[in-house]
Amino acid sequence: MILIIREYLSMLKESGELDALLTDLIMSMDMKPLSKPQKGARQYGVDLAAIGLDPDDDAEKLFLFVIKQGNINRNTWDGQQQSVRESLNEINDVYLSSMLDKSLQKKENNSL
Repeated sequence: MILIIREYLSMLKESGELDALLTDLIMSMDMKPLSKPQKGARQYGVDLAAIGLDPDDDAEKLFLFVIKQGNINRNTWDGQQQSVRESLNEINDVYLSSMLDKSLQKKENNSL
């Protein structure tokens, strides 16, 4: 069964399929999505943002997801325009300081 699920997930396209499935999964985990993946819109590295309880410590936290298709290798990590490292840098440089509303910025600074 795991092999079937792994194969199914590997065939999903990043845009319109994998991101939609992850949004549904997040909602089923009683997390509140703050944003949904948008094609063509400037997202500053974040494909999906949500607030929910962390099962490790039952604290409410902000979860930021970067969605990429396939395995991460040297090229997809750093070296392309849509690389993982570029997305993480953009989240740190822009998203956390300017895209979150004031109440979330306060919570984020207090280890939401």
